[in-house]
Amino acid sequence: MNKSNEELIQLMNELDLHREEVARLLNVPLVTVYQWTRTEGGREQITMPESELKLLKYSLMSENKYSTLF
Repeated sequence: MNKSNEELIQLMNELDLHREEVARLLNVPLVTVYQWTRTEGGREQITMPESELKLLKYSLMSENKYSTLF
């Protein structure tokens, strides 16, 4: 699994984020988030771009939910 994908899954687990919230924050289709979070060997897994992961972190910080994620 790609490092960005692993970090996304870890972030979602730690912050109790749902796929729908990630999709909304990044303005991407929900199916894309499902593809990013598929486990190894899963069908249709795609690599999450590093820039999208950074954008997610900034989005979470700008909503004042989390003080720092970097």
